[in-house]
Amino acid sequence: MPVKVEMPTPDEMKNFFFEGMAGGYAAGEKAATDTPFTNWKTHDYHAKSKLWFLSDSWHAAPDSHMSNGYTTISVHAGGGWRTVWQMQYWGWYEEQAIPLLLEALHATYTKGIFLGGRGPAVLTQNGLQYRNETTAHNNQFIQFEGSEKIIRIGNEELLGTHSFRGGSLIHALTF
Repeated sequence: MPVKVEMPTPDEMKNFFFEGMAGGYAAGEKAATDTPFTNWKTHDYHAKSKLWFLSDSWHAAPDSHMSNGYTTISVHAGGGWRTVWQMQYWGWYEEQAIPLLLEALHATYTKGIFLGGRGPAVLTQNGLQYRNETTAHNNQFIQFEGSEKIIRIGNEELLGTHSFRGGSLIHALTF
């Protein structure tokens, strides 16, 4: 007889997202590089109290500023792991923009603010500005998309941008 497993709510998944991401790439944690894919890095986080798993994997293309990645949340359900939430992102950043990107991501993760799984709406630091434009659909953790960019203040020089999208794989939108 199959075991009935209670699936997590959107709020439970969102809280777990912050818990897992706050200690990853944005916090400067060294990522695992022993993945089966060339030039990929991964930050994996297992919940201490639940059978939950977060995986954040990203790839920086050699000889370019292009990058992409994805984050998944999975729960152990009925004898196996089931992915219940995902997001993906892709784009490019100049090296000089990376410290502000990390600061922006870390700020939202540690404060529990969800704007598409990326940084705050605006963050200015050292003559650069991070901007996040997220389109949320009803409950923004269930379905979202948007873009972010970093510019140099004054001349508006673009130093990088990412597009992102994602959402729940077990909760439907209601309009």
